[in-house]
Amino acid sequence: MCGIVFHLLSKKEFSHCFRQFNYLKELFMTSKTKNGFGFTIVELIIAMAIISIMIGFGAPALMDAYGNLKLRGQARDMYSAFQKARSEAIKQDSDVIIVFCETGDPLASDGVDNRYLIFIDNGTGNGGTDKGNGVWNDSDELLLDIKMPGDITIVSSSFTGAQSDTSFNSRGIPTKSGSIVMKNSVRWYKLSLSTAGNVNMQISQDGTWPP
Repeated sequence: MCGIVFHLLSKKEFSHCFRQFNYLKELFMTSKTKNGFGFTIVELIIAMAIISIMIGFGAPALMDAYGNLKLRGQARDMYSAFQKARSEAIKQDSDVIIVFCETGDPLASDGVDNRYLIFIDNGTGNGGTDKGNGVWNDSDELLLDIKMPGDITIVSSSFTGAQSDTSFNSRGIPTKSGSIVMKNSVRWYKLSLSTAGNVNMQISQDGTWPP
């Protein structure tokens, strides 16, 4: 755990904590040499103060690291979702749709935003007219319904024709290329879908992307 904290500190913070640690060690050794009973009350108070300082330096960095790992996990899950949609389209010999609902732009049917759905567009409702219409209906087969955690938001989803959805046909070819961006408080991930069906994942510290 201490190794993780030191890894996340700046060189200046690490140097300061290391000096305090050596001082703490010297106090301990001196106390043991003099009386054989370990720390005095004063030394324990000093030790607690030093530990508090070290935690104060390391805790924010640890929280950021945890948040970034969580965001990366969601980006990788979405990458896998694209692969699943493509394989299911080929397997089921049917169109598989991916619909992205940005924050503040809920799916009309239930009002839930910041999520994405993957479904097989094979519905039998309305006398069979729901099949292949590219719209989620209760009679379609739902593969995934992923709601993003509260600290991660889908900030944009843009595919061919300024649409927030795409699909794979029975040959595994996407009908629309485009990208989707998600973020937490400090980092952005962008997943881009090419016309050939390849998915590329990028990371950014400020929401800007190379051309």
